[in-house]
Amino acid sequence: MRYLILGTLVIVIFTFAAREVAAQPRACVRADIAESFVLPDGSRHPAGQLRICLDRDYSPVAGLHTIAADGGTSGMFVSRRVRPEVGSSDAPQVAFVRDAAGVLVLRGYTLARGGRVDAYWMAPARSGEVATASRPAADTLWLAAAVMP
Repeated sequence: MRYLILGTLVIVIFTFAAREVAAQPRACVRADIAESFVLPDGSRHPAGQLRICLDRDYSPVAGLHTIAADGGTSGMFVSRRVRPEVGSSDAPQVAFVRDAAGVLVLRGYTLARGGRVDAYWMAPARSGEVATASRPAADTLWLAAAVMP
């Protein structure tokens, strides 16, 4: 009888946990970029619209994202989720850094959801490194973005 109760409890917990994960809506931000930019996969795009969607939480410290430039999907990317510094705006922002040639390189973005603001940092895919930076570099260029459904 004890195992039946324990088994039922486990099933109920997993059912509610799965429902909670499935209920997380896809969250997207959009920004208009005034100059050409490079995505984490190394692809270069002309000035235009950038859309980044948090498709799902990959782990407690990472997210899985779809990035689209000028309407075309560029791929899926993994990020490291961190808490932005105190006083960060609830408004979404997209972060870029300039490479040695002065080209904008997407570094990450901020997104408010569930009553808190998270920052998602992405590392260049070609570097093979995990996006570990917990704070943006001093030369980070922040651009305003808009939340989209």
